[in-house]
Amino acid sequence: AKWEEALRCWDKVLEVNPDSQQAWYNRGGTLMMMQDFTEAVASYSKSLEKHPDDFEGWFHRGICLNNLERYEDAIASYDQALEIKPDYWHPWIHRGLAVNAVTDQENISTSTLAEKTPSLKQRGYEGAVATYREALTHIDPQAQPEGWGRLHWVIAVAHAQTALKQPEPSLQWQEAVSHYNEALKSLTEDKFPQAHLEILKNLIYAYQSMGETETAAHLQQKGAELAQKLHS
Repeated sequence: AKWEEALRCWDKVLEVNPDSQQAWYNRGGTLMMMQDFTEAVASYSKSLEKHPDDFEGWFHRGICLNNLERYEDAIASYDQALEIKPDYWHPWIHRGLAVNAVTDQENISTSTLAEKTPSLKQRGYEGAVATYREALTHIDPQAQPEGWGRLHWVIAVAHAQTALKQPEPSLQWQEAVSHYNEALKSLTEDKFPQAHLEILKNLIYAYQSMGETETAAHLQQKGAELAQKLHS
């Protein structure tokens, strides 16, 4: 009910001032929370007409398009956000997820970003990994440890998901393990305990899949201790 109430408020503001960029933006956010993604896209588009440099507006519009499974439109929206703010790690991650979801390679959207970096024209698993690798060139691991760690995490997951589909996936598992370990260095136990634990679980599964049961058992012990700490 609180979202319906909020929506009514923004509609009232827009009756008085239909040019209020902030009201269109907030209306988009409210509709997004209500999971009315089609209407949310329309509101964000209105907001962006008035403030085209709003990278967060482009990002949130992309998320709504992604939820509508309009993956190419979502990618185009993320690319607009990244044109304005290339060190904004959230759209890079969502872009990779959208790229990975594309099965139809016929109607690929080409943005200025993709024209400058042709690897970003790829789709599927290779395209997702290319997106995340490009993202890492824009992120400072010291300034943005969470972004750096999460990017390595999603690269690892992309490799692991592909490994599960391959008859002889050892190379993908090795890549996954390498990136999970890199992610753990940034998403540390003391600063990001929940994420650290999730990555440990992923890493244990990867080692088990590679037949490295001793390493997996050692990490299981570590994971169990951290889980206990979190729940105590």
